[in-house]
Amino acid sequence: MNRRMTEGLEYASLIQQTLMPNASVFEKYFKNQFIIFKPKDIVSGDLYWTWEINNDLIFAVADCTGHGVAGAFMSVMAISILKDAVGVNNLYEPEQISNYLYKEFKKSSNTEIDSILGVDFLVCKYNKASKTLTYCGNHMNFIVGRKGNIEFIKVGKLFGSNSVQPNFTNNTIELESNDRLYFYTDGYTDQLSGIKRKKMGRTEFQNLIASIEIHPLQLQPEIIDTFYKKWKGNFEQVDDVLVIGVE
Repeated sequence: MNRRMTEGLEYASLIQQTLMPNASVFEKYFKNQFIIFKPKDIVSGDLYWTWEINNDLIFAVADCTGHGVAGAFMSVMAISILKDAVGVNNLYEPEQISNYLYKEFKKSSNTEIDSILGVDFLVCKYNKASKTLTYCGNHMNFIVGRKGNIEFIKVGKLFGSNSVQPNFTNNTIELESNDRLYFYTDGYTDQLSGIKRKKMGRTEFQNLIASIEIHPLQLQPEIIDTFYKKWKGNFEQVDDVLVIGVE
C-alpha cells in the first residue's frame, strides 16, 4: 500500500511540475536565473508561474496552505486562477491579478475552512525595455541585490481571519543592469537546525544572500542549497522550499 501511495504521489508530482514553467522562460528577460524547488512530501504547496504579454513577463510566487497533498491541491487551484485572471479576463496589472486571486480563493472558502488565509503570494510584472518591476501581493517578501548590497522588500499581510476586502496596490521598482532579485517562500527560513534547534529566520537568510552577492548568480544556487543542508543537518525538512534568483 505504501509503495502504491508513493508511486501515486510521484506521478502527481510530475503532473504538478508540468503546470509550472521551465526555468528557461526567464532567459528571455534576465541574464541569469536559478530555481531551487524542494517539496517536503513529493508534491508541493509552493509554486511559481509565468505569463508573457507583449514586452512584459508576468510571474507569481505563492506558498499555499500546508504541504503534501493538501498544499498541492491548493497550488493547482492557484495556478488555474492565475491563468484565468490573465488568459481569460485580460488582467495584466499585479494589483488586478492579486484582487482576482483573492476573490476566487474566497469563493472556495466556507465557515469551516478559510483557505485564503493561508495563501502567501507575490505577483510581479517585469518590463524588459524600461527595467521596471511592478509588484503586489500578500505576506511574501523578496530581496534586491545591487552592487554587493541588498535591500529587503517587505510585502505586508493584507488579510486575516476578520479582514474585509484587502486593498491591493501596485508598487514599482526601477532596476539597474546586474541587479539581482531573490524570491522565496518561508520553507527555507522556517527550517529548524539539527544543531541549534531553532529556525533559520529572516536575518540569517539575508546575511547569506549578502555574503554571496560577490559570486556570479550561476554559482549561488549550490551555495544556498549547501547552506540549507548544513543548517538542517539530521533534522527533517519542515516545509516546502522554493527560492528563485534572477539577474
